[in-house]
This record gives sequence, C-alpha cells and structure tokens, in this order.
Amino acid sequence: MFPNQVLYITIFFCIFSNVRAQHYLKLGPSLETKNTDRTYALIDADSSQYALMRSDKEFRYAETEIYDRNLNLLNNFVSTKDRRNYGGVLNLEGRLYMIFSKYRLNAQLQQYEDVSLWAMPMNRDSFCVGTDSFALVEPFTLKSAFYRGNFVLSPDRSKLLVYDWEEEGDIEEVKGLTNEIMLRVYDNQFKLLWSRKVYLAPNSSGKRVMSIKKLRVSNNGEAAILTDYFRNHRSYSLKEVTADPTLFFVGEKAADFSRLTPNLGNLFFNELDFMYDAEGNIIWFGFYSNRKYHQQAGYFYIKINAARNKILSKKISSFDSEITKSLINKKKLKSSDELRNFEISYFKISKNGDLIVSAERRPYAVANYKSHDILLLRFDSLGNLLWSKHIFKYNIFPQSMKVFLDHYLQIDNEDIYLLFNQGIYAETGLAKAVKIDRNGHLTEKTVMNYLNSENVICPTLCSPLPEGKTFINLQSLFFKYHQSGILDLRKLFTMDSN
Repeated sequence: MFPNQVLYITIFFCIFSNVRAQHYLKLGPSLETKNTDRTYALIDADSSQYALMRSDKEFRYAETEIYDRNLNLLNNFVSTKDRRNYGGVLNLEGRLYMIFSKYRLNAQLQQYEDVSLWAMPMNRDSFCVGTDSFALVEPFTLKSAFYRGNFVLSPDRSKLLVYDWEEEGDIEEVKGLTNEIMLRVYDNQFKLLWSRKVYLAPNSSGKRVMSIKKLRVSNNGEAAILTDYFRNHRSYSLKEVTADPTLFFVGEKAADFSRLTPNLGNLFFNELDFMYDAEGNIIWFGFYSNRKYHQQAGYFYIKINAARNKILSKKISSFDSEITKSLINKKKLKSSDELRNFEISYFKISKNGDLIVSAERRPYAVANYKSHDILLLRFDSLGNLLWSKHIFKYNIFPQSMKVFLDHYLQIDNEDIYLLFNQGIYAETGLAKAVKIDRNGHLTEKTVMNYLNSENVICPTLCSPLPEGKTFINLQSLFFKYHQSGILDLRKLFTMDSN
C-alpha cells in the first residue's frame, strides 16, 4: 500500500423522465476533467456543502471540489501542492487528515529507504493540507521486495489500526504470506496507544504459513487478524484442502494474544470476512466449497463473544437449491454443481444486529470483467438465514471499466438498497435500484437511462446521506467529464412503478 496508490448541463432521460426524476434525483452540472483523472470520494458533508476529492490515476495529486446543497460548484482547491503517494482521507469527528507515504529508492543498493506513513491535517476552510504531520510508521529500510500494509478504523471511529509486514518472496495466488506483522493502535487524536510486532507462527521453523486476509480494530483497541493457516502446501490450486481459517486477537501486552481455529470440517473455505458488532462480539462469515477454492456450495457463520472465551453461534450450511439453480442457470442440479467465483462486495450489520452480505460473480484469470449476478444474503443476530436473493445484471467489459460495474449497497433502517448499472452504453444502459425489506420483499426501479447522457453512475463511489439519500458520482466512459448528484431512494420507491 505505502509505496504504490465549458460548464454544461447534461440532459438525461427524455423530457418526461426528467420531469419525474426531479422528485427523487438531483444532478449537478457536468464538469470537464482537467488536472485529475478519477473521483476519489466524498470526504465531507454538512448542512451547507459537500466536499468531493478527485485525484490523478496514481493518487499523487489531489483537488477538492466544494458544492452547495443544490450541487452548484462553489470552489476548487488544490489539496496537495507536493506530489506524494496518498493513501486516503480520514474524517475523525469532523477533522480531516490526508494519509500519505514517503520512500526513497537507493539505486546503488537497489533498496527502498526511509519508508514511512504520515497523517497530515487538512484545513477546513481551504481543504488544503497543512504543515504539521504525524508519523504513523516511522522511517525504515525495506528488507524485502514485497511489502504490504494498510489502516482501518474501529466501529465508533475512536481507534486507528495501522499495520504492515514484509514478505520474503511471493507465491502465485497466495497474498499476504508472512509469519509476523507489525501493529500500531492510535486514538483519534493520533496518540499512540500501543504497538507490537506479533509472531503468528513462532514454531514454524521459518517457513511462512500464514496468509493475511483482513484486520479490524475494536472500540477498546483490540486488534483482530483474519488469516488462512496453511497445512502442508501453500496453494489454492490443488484439489485438496490446504488451509484452515484462523482468527488472532492481539492487545497491548504480551499476554493479550489468543488464537481461534474452529472445527469447520475438511472444506475449501474462501471469501472470508469479519467485523465487530455494537457489543464488541465478533461476526465471522465465509463461503465454502466441497470441491475446490474459487467455488461456493454454502456458507459458515460464527459469532464470538466480547470476552473471546465462548462461541455464541456456529452455522455451516449449503445454499438453498433454488437460489443455486437460479445463480448457475440450471433447472436441475447435479451433486457436483456449485457457484463459481463469487466474491464478497459488502459485509454490514444492521441496527438490529442482522448481517447483510452481498457477493458478485467475478472473472477468474481472464482479461475481461464479467459481472452477471449478485447474491444477497440476510442473517439474524444468531446466524439464522432469513433469506437469500439472486439479482441479475449483465456486464462484460474491459477491466478499466470496473468503476462502473460494481454495485453499491446501503442500509436504511431495516431496508436494503442496491444500486447498479445494467449496461453502460447510451443505447442500452440503465441505472437500476433494488429495495429489499427484512421480510425479503423485493422491488426494482429504474433510476435513469443513459440514452441522452454521456455520464454513467459509478456505484462504488456513492456515499450514504441521512434520510435514505445517497450522494452519487457519475463519470463519462473515457473520464473526460464528471458529475455529482443526490438520489433519494425513499422517494424513488414511493413513486408509481417506472
């Protein structure tokens, strides 16, 4: 992560559609792209304005655009005058910080030196970075050609976990292969609470046996590490089970270290994710296959108590036969039939403790980007499956179009909304929204068509706003223009069918 990350109004729909759309969809002006290539994110929103950050392809230069509540562009600020390797923006209790890394290549020794990670405050008036920086990772020299790291916030945004590790080489398809990892936990004032280098497999005789998957940090500063613990072969290509899903829990002291490798059977587990709920319990979820990695026959759900001494719930179940038949487009199933290449896109907990999981079918070892189906699952707080849904959308485009092809998921009270494109070209493209309530009742609506629009919604660049609204970002297919909008999903689904 650290080293390497004129004004006109667009006419959309036809005139009739435009009249209807004004009730639930508001679009700002379409702006010509100049110094930036991509929209990064909505970094701030209040009662008077929206702040949208845009960057170049490498995220080494950034600008912030300020819009009023009617989406009129008020100002444009150069957020970063110096070119750096920017890793993201943190909004902590209304204070904005740019995260960036530094490094220096020693050409003579062929090594990276003074590798470091910094947080730099942004001025709320100008949205430019300031001069005072906080070192999150102190400068050091890389020993390995493979270096990875990232940062994550606790659910209440009071703690920041920064983690990194070095690898001595790499194995195809196996990412994050290491036995040790460096952890640093800060409060939201960037005060260092604790830091530790943790050895996950001290008895491995130097052989790297851990594949790092995900890390989280709790509201009280506990770090949790999700891994695959390899048995004998470090591979996901063999026709045998090679790894056991394992969670580590780490605190400040040496004694604050525990490991959980649950008995899940001899299955091929993949697409693992986990999170802390409001009480500090761990919700852990993943898919499994009976035959090979990259396929899915069912799911597992584990809930671990906040004291980390009891499993509150453990479920392992195959998918419903009807949803499987629908997703693989077969009327009759064979014993060998499974889903293939579904990857988790969203993993969220609702206010009442339900787990919401969405996954999309992804290409595997191919150049094009295929996205045919969405699998949506909802579980209650004990891991009982409430319902599963198949939502169809067909897209097959080059990988460069990925920003237009993923879906966006938003939870509003107990309702779930999905936003996605069903095609992206003017003649055939539609932006669709789906609403599913807790009972599984599904309604689909057309948000807009692209017949007279040059700009297309980028689902993964959308952001939730209060009262069921969504801040949406649109870009032209060749990234020459960009546009912002407000989509009122509640209003959309209370209108007559469209």
